[in-house]
Amino acid sequence: MILRLLFALGLAVMAAACASTETAPPVSASAAPGSGMVSRPALVGPAACTKPIGDYERVIDDDVTTGHLSKPVYDRIVNDLTGVRASCAAGRTGPALADLAAVKARYGYR
Repeated sequence: MILRLLFALGLAVMAAACASTETAPPVSASAAPGSGMVSRPALVGPAACTKPIGDYERVIDDDVTTGHLSKPVYDRIVNDLTGVRASCAAGRTGPALADLAAVKARYGYR
């Protein structure tokens, strides 16, 4: 009985952590000098597409910085994301997310 109560309490704590209402900070347009990352304008558009795009950009920025992604491939990904960002900025969330999924799949990201 006590074991079930502790298990339920643990689940409740994990569920509360997942239900955070905090929003992601805006994507920075600057890059650290010598980091290999390109400078991008701030993301604009509905949060439904800016958040996933920003998340993906942070992943590829980290990957190129740590050497897990080559600079030429990083540059191609950034170039491919320009259309995704434009769709999002125009309020076309569905096409932006579909194009983002295609870019991610093209380069082996999920």
